[in-house]
Amino acid sequence: MSKIAVVGGGIAGIETAAEIAVWSKEKLEEVGVQSSSVEVLLFDTKDRLLPDAPAKVSEKLINQLNKHGVTVKHKTRVSYWKDGQLFTSDGQKYAVETCIFNPGVEANPVIQKLDLPLTEQHKIIVNHSYQVKNEPHIYSIGDCALIVDHKNNQPDGMTCKEAIPQATRLSKILKAAINGVPLVILHESYPVKFFCISLGPNSGFMWTQKWGIDFTVTGKLGARIRNYTWDLASLHK
Repeated sequence: MSKIAVVGGGIAGIETAAEIAVWSKEKLEEVGVQSSSVEVLLFDTKDRLLPDAPAKVSEKLINQLNKHGVTVKHKTRVSYWKDGQLFTSDGQKYAVETCIFNPGVEANPVIQKLDLPLTEQHKIIVNHSYQVKNEPHIYSIGDCALIVDHKNNQPDGMTCKEAIPQATRLSKILKAAINGVPLVILHESYPVKFFCISLGPNSGFMWTQKWGIDFTVTGKLGARIRNYTWDLASLHK
């Protein structure tokens, strides 16, 4: 059996593993080879995928990945890959022909040259109106800034589903500042409980939470919702 490893259990890692599994299955079936001859391993250091969602949602996602031929290795840190061998920090060794690393998202290193106050993760420190600490005329949002929800004290993620509400809110903040209007918008909160993941060209996984209820959509409808979010995030019309 041929094995392919994807290292990193974030959204990019999950989508990469699923895409490879689906593509491999299709290509093998075209030439009359059993699709089970290829296994995709997804290595993740966390206890479970999507730790910001309920555990039952993570289990549903894993079930969908398993159906596509992806095996998830939880709580496993990869040390290195060399000559077809993948080594983990717990001493395990896997025969892996191809290894793809998805280390995650980091703030652009260029901001370290701007002489602005940064966190230990090199993200710009801002207040609830996105003003940079000690620099009230400079604003920052997106991946480069540490955006913390003032109601639940939780930091925003580094995806478009957080960036779009941030941009909308910042436009209102700037408009109020220009017009000298009190910043009532500061009391608004934008908790985003939503994940939409591609599991190949014709399948997807969507989860959102509203009124304390979990809503999950999979399969072709999940793929359609995923494509819609892609278009929305890219402002595609």
